[in-house]
Amino acid sequence: MIRGVYTSASGMVAGQHRMDVAAHNTANVQTPGYKRQSVHFAPFLDLALVRSPGGTQAHGAVSGIGTANLGARLDAVLTDYAEGPLQFTGRDKDIALAGKGFFVVAEGENVLYTRAGSLKVDEEGALVTASGHYLLGENGRIEVPGNPKLVIAQDGRVLADGELVDHLRVAFFEDESVLQRAGDGTGLFALPEGAEESLEPGRVLVMQHYLEGSNVDLAREMADIIVAARTYAANQRIVTTHDSLLEKVVNQVGLVR
Repeated sequence: MIRGVYTSASGMVAGQHRMDVAAHNTANVQTPGYKRQSVHFAPFLDLALVRSPGGTQAHGAVSGIGTANLGARLDAVLTDYAEGPLQFTGRDKDIALAGKGFFVVAEGENVLYTRAGSLKVDEEGALVTASGHYLLGENGRIEVPGNPKLVIAQDGRVLADGELVDHLRVAFFEDESVLQRAGDGTGLFALPEGAEESLEPGRVLVMQHYLEGSNVDLAREMADIIVAARTYAANQRIVTTHDSLLEKVVNQVGLVR
């Protein structure tokens, strides 16, 4: 009976995890470059169910009849790197990538990756993202002092008043799943130690005057929230039932009248 309490409690925890991730996705449905997250669960402590020999058999063979587990555990929180819709803004400092790849930005000495291309010029004349990270080109920070007319070509060339300043650095990965979320978890990614960018350049176009929207499907997230809430509530009722049964066991079973 105690086992049932723990199994149901693990279901409540699973429902809470699913609810948290779906709520985070929903909160970022309008965040440029945001990539949807999903939760995956695995059985907790699989047990083998076997049939023991019975009757007059002294040394019969034990046969397997299936498996059981003691609940669910969080296995992974995965990121969906599918492209979001391109949204026209008309701003010279808004850029998006049509195709695979990531903009490369700097946070101190660290390099991060993002699909969010809402830019501005800081006090030093460098292009920075909305989160304050320096946008990197092939020669480092991209500096455009003096508020010039900015043109960013589809091949990544950055021109200020018609003069070539730098080429945007775009990173590609053979397996995007190696990336880890960084910062506030809304649009920045980092490479774990030992992983590297792909040496083969991908095919991508840089689109000025556009931003990539979030790839979150609001209807899907609302459905996930409903499922998570019902999962939590169902397991909560089972815990309550087990608690009632335990109360009866303690107070009534074996009672001498």
